Amino acid sequence: MLTIEQQVVELKEAIKRHIKEELKFQPELWEGLEETRNCFTYAFNIRSGEVEKDIIANYGELVGKSIRNRFVTVDEVYDIALEMLEKLGIDYKGCYLETEVPEGYFKIAWYCSEKDIHWLRRDDNGRWSHKQGWYREPTNIDLDGNLILNPEEANIELSNEDQLLAIRYLLISQNYQG
Repeated sequence: MLTIEQQVVELKEAIKRHIKEELKFQPELWEGLEETRNCFTYAFNIRSGEVEKDIIANYGELVGKSIRNRFVTVDEVYDIALEMLEKLGIDYKGCYLETEVPEGYFKIAWYCSEKDIHWLRRDDNGRWSHKQGWYREPTNIDLDGNLILNPEEANIELSNEDQLLAIRYLLISQNYQG
């Protein structure tokens, strides 16, 4: 079992290895990783390294701010997401759905519901994809069978039929310094 600091090292190495790769929707690259990767690792293209589920699945654990069994606001949960990115050395900029993606960046969408957080990524073809939990393959199709062209219009499964509270967007720099 990894400690939090060991997990940070593992994630940084995987980010360094994969962050500059083209973000093509290629589920076959994730075969065999269904049980060891979730929406966060998929959004950031983290395909290598060891992932400790108890750390990654427990939102905020990576920065010592677990939200398990406590009430938090959307802003607090979002701030924890930003702290996680900073701890991993990921440079980011806040943006909007309509924001053009500059050279050397990719865009992610961050969903926050009453009981769940979910990450999607915008692939190089302009469509969105995500990995719904630990045991599923990546998909670029929503629950209605539609390609995900706009995260705000997509029917994305949330835990326990939660109500979506917020969607926020980030531009992620591919110039990773770690």
